[in-house]
Amino acid sequence: MKKIFIMLLLSKACTLFAQDSNILIGLDNPAHGITSKINIPGYTGGYSRGYSFTNEDLSIPFISFGVSGSVLNGKSTMNYGFIGSSLGNPFMSFSPNGNIGIGTTTNPYKLNINGPAMVNGAIISSVNNAIGGVLELKNPFKTANTASSTWRVYNMGGNYGNSLQFWAYSDLSCENGGLCANRFTLMDNGNVGIGSFNPTGALEIMRLSSYGDEKGALKIKSTAADQFVYFSYLDAFNSGSIQAIKPGVGAQNLLLNAQGGNIGIGTTNPTEKLAVNGNVRAKEIKVETVNWPDYVFDQDYKILGLQELDAYIRVNKHLPDMPSAKEAELNGIELGEMNKLLLKKVEELTLHLIEKDKALVETQKKVIQLTEAQQKSALIETIIFKRLAEVEKALKR
Repeated sequence: MKKIFIMLLLSKACTLFAQDSNILIGLDNPAHGITSKINIPGYTGGYSRGYSFTNEDLSIPFISFGVSGSVLNGKSTMNYGFIGSSLGNPFMSFSPNGNIGIGTTTNPYKLNINGPAMVNGAIISSVNNAIGGVLELKNPFKTANTASSTWRVYNMGGNYGNSLQFWAYSDLSCENGGLCANRFTLMDNGNVGIGSFNPTGALEIMRLSSYGDEKGALKIKSTAADQFVYFSYLDAFNSGSIQAIKPGVGAQNLLLNAQGGNIGIGTTNPTEKLAVNGNVRAKEIKVETVNWPDYVFDQDYKILGLQELDAYIRVNKHLPDMPSAKEAELNGIELGEMNKLLLKKVEELTLHLIEKDKALVETQKKVIQLTEAQQKSALIETIIFKRLAEVEKALKR
């Protein structure tokens, strides 16, 4: 009989009223299971504790469960619910939209934590789209439009390329001209990009630097102030640049021209494969050339006579085939071509010397012949004078 009575009691919804009519436990017609409704004395603001565990005189609440907002006759325009010792010291808060706060009642995100947190395990952000999961770091102290008040790390795909990317944002939105830029990319294939969100090389650098039109700058700095080597790409010259910079000395440039493959040292406009604005010192320079001037020694080669050469020099002030001083200063000289011209002049000079030597030999022969003739003439003259002397002596007898 007792068992039947107990079952009848459990099968019927139970309503318990205390002496205070503001307290109601239980509902007349619970739809599912057990439902509790608490009618707390009405408030039009502040907070109410639905449940509180305190000391004996209720002066020190250890933990409370309540709401913040207007509560009246069991109905609430709730701002948030909380668990904590008091409204001012919430351990956790629960917003009507489902967001949760730990140590805070400001809950713009699904989970908001005010203070350090330790996770003994993985933190996983899983988003199935091109942007992918994201880790966001904010610093409200950085308020300038050029400052990165927000950093985001994305696990991207799609048009962004399969990569881990670091993006910087300012408080001003991207649409309104604020900072919104990729700073670092690590591709799934191992390629690294600095300022490039889809690097195609092992290391790709792209940026607009403080040096005007220089992009892709890589700076290697010494411990001395403002002394560094600067690798960059110059849009103005469509060329790569290597600069060694030192205060008081300026930049010493090495320019690599992307269009013609020319290299410039100390110049930004190399018109040759290698252009050097300054002195060059080397152990050996090999110049490949053709049409070496051995043709000067051919039998049919016509060489200017010395008188013709003299007339040409008097008018032009330089040797035939050689550039003038003005031309050399304006256009420079080509080592290979100049060596050929110099050798040609040496060979022509050699031919002139050979001809002069031949003429000198002939002259010497004639001098010898004249000398021998003079000696014979002198001998004959001596004999004649001797004979005359003998004749005169004989006549005097």
